[in-house]
Amino acid sequence: MDLKRSFIALLAFLLISFSSEAQRRRTIEYSGFFDSYYFRGPLNISIGAGVAGYNGDLCKIFDCGKISPAFSIGANYKLWPRVMFGADFTYLKIKGEDNIYPNRNLSFNFTGYEVDVYGRLYFIDDVIRVARDRTRKPKVFKAFVSAGMGGLGFTSRAEQISPYTDTVFKIRRVYPQYTVVFPVGLGLSFTISPRVTIITDFVYRITFTDYIDDFRADKNDGYGMAMIKLQYSPTMPRRHKSKKGLPPPEQYDGPKGTETWKNRKPEEKPTNNDDTYELPPENQEQNPDEMNQEENQENQEENSGW
Repeated sequence: MDLKRSFIALLAFLLISFSSEAQRRRTIEYSGFFDSYYFRGPLNISIGAGVAGYNGDLCKIFDCGKISPAFSIGANYKLWPRVMFGADFTYLKIKGEDNIYPNRNLSFNFTGYEVDVYGRLYFIDDVIRVARDRTRKPKVFKAFVSAGMGGLGFTSRAEQISPYTDTVFKIRRVYPQYTVVFPVGLGLSFTISPRVTIITDFVYRITFTDYIDDFRADKNDGYGMAMIKLQYSPTMPRRHKSKKGLPPPEQYDGPKGTETWKNRKPEEKPTNNDDTYELPPENQEQNPDEMNQEENQENQEENSGW
């Protein structure tokens, strides 16, 4: 296994994935298995730093008496709801002393290069809605578990100090060595913005070698890492789009509340304070003088022969 070629292949994969992701438009998809809507992606790039601990024949994890650094770079991609796949390249160093049988005066220095692929399963996920007025409700804190498979190339140097002559005996083996590792762990992600996320996780590596400490015993060695990672999503918008606000309504001085049949006031009928009541024109009586004038006019017309 050539870890340098694996690292170069990982970088090439990141560049190709980034270019294709930048050209692809995100669309809402539906998963029948999870019964939820989701956005596929985006491509996330992460860098991390932390501490590494060895678990083997000389001491238990994080009990070797010395702090050992670890650094990582990688990328991941959300393929389905609550499911993310990724790859990491990790550089780590481990220094330890014999705490199980101190009289042996054993110590070792380990340097490792690891390339692994992994999958994450989140316990909760962002709520995606189809309605345009409420499309996404991002979760700030999301816990997850992870598991994967990778390769480790390492060198290790063990030393033993004689209690009588203070002579240092070095155990020399043929290095570097390679082994397969299975990382399993858990973690928590904290969303700061649509592009930036902080991830804390602890991942333990199950190995198939007993030479992490350069000392052969009856069982294989293992190691774990606690890391803080900064995850960046270059293709995500910097902030969620906000709708344009409507202008404020005009000032209203009318009655407050909604008018219903329960609170509607009855209409008041108009009242006439005058006691007199005028009859319609057809019911009004004619003036006697006007009636006499009409009769005289009719008589004159009859006498004239018209």
